Amino acid sequence: ACRAFYPIVKQIMGEFPDDTRLVIRYAPLHEGSDEAVRIIEAARLQDKFVPVMEKLFTDQPQWAIHGAPDLEKAWSLAAEAGLDVTQARDDATSEDIANVLQQDVTDMKAVNLQGTPTFFVNGKPLPTCGPQELYDLVASEVAAARGEAPVVLGTRSAILVPLARPGVVIVDEEHDTSYKQQDGFRYHARDLALVRAKA
Repeated sequence: ACRAFYPIVKQIMGEFPDDTRLVIRYAPLHEGSDEAVRIIEAARLQDKFVPVMEKLFTDQPQWAIHGAPDLEKAWSLAAEAGLDVTQARDDATSEDIANVLQQDVTDMKAVNLQGTPTFFVNGKPLPTCGPQELYDLVASEVAAARGEAPVVLGTRSAILVPLARPGVVIVDEEHDTSYKQQDGFRYHARDLALVRAKA
């Protein structure tokens, strides 16, 4: 599914080149996917991240057979994309790459991620995974940031959306504890709304 969504994500970013930024986080839920992450992260160190990732996506049916991934084939495909595999194999076992993988696994568990691909747009999860749903969510967030959306509704994290000209911020049930972010970056949506209103 990640492979199927990659061209869609590229198309969306092409439509909103100045308004979107893609952040890729790893969710190694499938057998061998942790090794694929190590290959891609080693490719990043050689400035080959995009060509190697695209090669692994394009040729995924050759190496990512569910239940029996052929990781040597994945390394071979990465080499075809220009990766120095000898150096990359050393880099793939580095503490830095292990830390990237561990942090993403920790974050994946914190948000209870159950499958891939999973998308968040400005902190909002995509409620239904589909190409049109992803496009619509990105387009609405871009419109809000540009000041083109007449009304923006959202969860407590919506207060963090970089609105161009916020007119009115309504915080309903401000005493509700759900407005308090207690883990990670701690904030209270009501207090942030007051700060934004004064800006």
